Amino acid sequence: MKFSPLFSIIAFSILSLCAPVFAALQIAAPFGDGAVLQRDMPLPIWGWAEKGSTVSVTLFDQSAQATADENGYWRVTLDPLAAGGPFLLTVTDDAATVNHQVWIGEVWMAAGQSNMQWMVRRSRNFDLFQAVENHPEIRILRITTPGTQEPQDNFDADWKPVNSETISGISSIAFHYAKVLQQKLRIPIGIIDNSWGGSSAEAWVDRELLQNHEILKVIHENWLREEQKLLEQEPDSGRLTGQHRPANIYNARVHPLIPMAFRGVIWYQGESNAARAEQYLTLFPTLIESWRDTWGIGDFPFYWVQLAAFREVSPSGPDNHWAQLRDAQTQTMRLPNTGQAVIIDTGDTEDIHPWGKEEVGRRLARWALANDYGVEGVHYRSPQITGWQQQEQSILVQFEHIGSGLMPLNGMRSKNVQGFAVAGEDRKWISVEATLLEDNQVSLTLPEGLQVHAIRYAWANNPVVNLVTREGLPVTPYRSDDWPW
Repeated sequence: MKFSPLFSIIAFSILSLCAPVFAALQIAAPFGDGAVLQRDMPLPIWGWAEKGSTVSVTLFDQSAQATADENGYWRVTLDPLAAGGPFLLTVTDDAATVNHQVWIGEVWMAAGQSNMQWMVRRSRNFDLFQAVENHPEIRILRITTPGTQEPQDNFDADWKPVNSETISGISSIAFHYAKVLQQKLRIPIGIIDNSWGGSSAEAWVDRELLQNHEILKVIHENWLREEQKLLEQEPDSGRLTGQHRPANIYNARVHPLIPMAFRGVIWYQGESNAARAEQYLTLFPTLIESWRDTWGIGDFPFYWVQLAAFREVSPSGPDNHWAQLRDAQTQTMRLPNTGQAVIIDTGDTEDIHPWGKEEVGRRLARWALANDYGVEGVHYRSPQITGWQQQEQSILVQFEHIGSGLMPLNGMRSKNVQGFAVAGEDRKWISVEATLLEDNQVSLTLPEGLQVHAIRYAWANNPVVNLVTREGLPVTPYRSDDWPW
């Protein structure tokens, strides 16, 4: 097999990044100047120096030492610290001293594809945000490393405060999420902006895990064939370092963060996997569990955004990819300490990037405020259908997590609910009229003589739905059947 000279250069560059030889004292990027470090947790801090040298780390009233190993790698772990700052982080060896100003607060990773990456400058009212938003207590670390099959130890990125100069390039959802947290907690908030537009979920997972997984190994096998073609036909192909190749993002952007202390993850991804929803049923929870296992700090919070409405408006009922992917996301809530921000009430027929990122950030923040920071009275979970019973020519539908009550979007006086469909033994879906009752149940009006075998709600790429809580959280898409997709 022959490779082009350009491929050789690329390969050498990637490999050289994987096996660095350190002499000068260096601290890993997550602990750079202006960093926010996680409060109330043991703090691993690491970097590189000349092999065999003794490295001392001092932060606030603590000091620790480590010896650089054969590759120059060193690591210390400091005791938990309370929120505050700025503090001086000092790292020294026999030849040099590095001083960084850092804060102690809450750290979250914002990961996923383009809807998480969507920057403030592309939002409505950007001019207003740029004019009035100045938050030195909110700091962002934006990772942009290209993908690779070799696990990386570090990346090139700097912590930046949110102000008129930096806000344009910040994830809009991450910014609005952090803003809500900071307004309530009044401590520094750090966001690791680790998103990549168009990325597939498998790119965020360790490849060996995929290779050895009974269900997911097909992803690895399919890519082996694809890689062979690329190496033979397009050895300078961007797909080799892109955001779809299994493990590419994990190696380049997740691995260098391990074992950094942080609170949890907010996630917005799934569009690129929508045509493989059945596979996503396994892939997405595997991703979450594998990250938790690798970090070894327990079941840290993992909150995601369910896909918005997209493509042509259509009635609920018949199967389609986006409805199936949303269902896979909902089923992932079986994992402990997970949460889902439902946004089926938003979307666009032609644009996969719905406006309203501010509200998405706020819905994610509701989960964190209620579950992680003990804020009482915050309604954080979208309602879910718990069951239904047929009564002659009607069906009564029950709900949980209804906040202060349900209402149609078009006003509390209206009782007409949109988005329900029913099917009999023939599995033919029929849209039905629905009415919200005083006890927060919904009554479905059935065609005469129909014996219902299943109901669905908001089950379409872009369904017409209008049922929300009085706090504004939409009812979660639902299907009662387990019919094959």
